[in-house]
Amino acid sequence: MYKVLIIDDETLAIRYLSSLIDWEAEGFDRPLTALSVSRAVELFSDTRVDIVITDVRMPETDGVTLARKLREINPDFKCIVLTAYRDFEVVQRSVELGISSFLLKHELDAGILKDALRKALEQLADERRLRRAALSHWLGKRFSGSAPVSVPRIAGTEAWR
Repeated sequence: MYKVLIIDDETLAIRYLSSLIDWEAEGFDRPLTALSVSRAVELFSDTRVDIVITDVRMPETDGVTLARKLREINPDFKCIVLTAYRDFEVVQRSVELGISSFLLKHELDAGILKDALRKALEQLADERRLRRAALSHWLGKRFSGSAPVSVPRIAGTEAWR
């Protein structure tokens, strides 16, 4: 089962997202929830989370900055950003950070959420496959005596060090 962390400073938004789909039927554990950035960082640090769903505007920080902070803890997750605004700057920063989806809250329904979750899982699976292949290739070269002494920087492998 995959793990999801929902972060929003509005209790009603978290309740809505938590009840929008049958998480277990979709292959997920019941989502973890956080009403604050500090609680989100705590949960993320203590649990291997596969997908983060975060509001873009919160009192402590914005969702894109939060996603950047979480990537410093463990880069092996996908992020879905929610907003009530059409904000090009946030969308642009989201794309640069590799955010999986950018969804408008007032348009969100079960189908849109399921599609975004499926897309995130596909991206996550592809990235994990690439990292495993790169690591396997490097280990093969290393133990055959033809690899450099230092470990190559492979995106998303910082948590393995």
